[in-house]
Amino acid sequence: MKPNLLTFPRLAHGERSFREFIANNLSLIEPGLVPYPDLEHCQEFRCPFGESGRAGLIDVLAVGADGALVVIECKITAGASALGQIIGYMAWVARRLAMADQRVRGLVVALNVTPFLALALRFIKDVPIEVVRYSNSGPTRVT
Repeated sequence: MKPNLLTFPRLAHGERSFREFIANNLSLIEPGLVPYPDLEHCQEFRCPFGESGRAGLIDVLAVGADGALVVIECKITAGASALGQIIGYMAWVARRLAMADQRVRGLVVALNVTPFLALALRFIKDVPIEVVRYSNSGPTRVT
C-alpha cells in the first residue's frame, strides 16, 4: 500500500513526526529524491551561520534525480517566513556542501499553506524554491 497521511496517524503529533514521514518517503514528494548523505544523517542537518557559529537545523537534506542538493523544510502550516528560513539554508548548502556547478533547490513541504506564502512565491521566480502541500491524495505543487 502506498503511504499517505491516513496510514501515518502519528502525524497528528506535530512537525517532528511530519519531518520523519517526509524523510522516510522522499519519493512521494519527488521521484528520484534520495537522502543526503544517508537516511540516518539527512534529518536535522546542522548548519552553523556566520561568525557567531549559531546553528540552524535543516529539516531534511536530499539529492534530486537531477543531482541537485535539495533543502527540505517541513511545516504543519507554512507562512511567508518559511521562505527566509529556506533561502538561508540554501545559501549555506551552496557555499559549504555543493560541488562546483551543483544546483541547490529548496522545497517547503507543508500540510497547510497560507495565502501570503502563495502570493510571495509569485515574486521569487528566479530562486529555485517550490512549495508542496501534502494531503491524503498526495503532494500538490503550490503556484
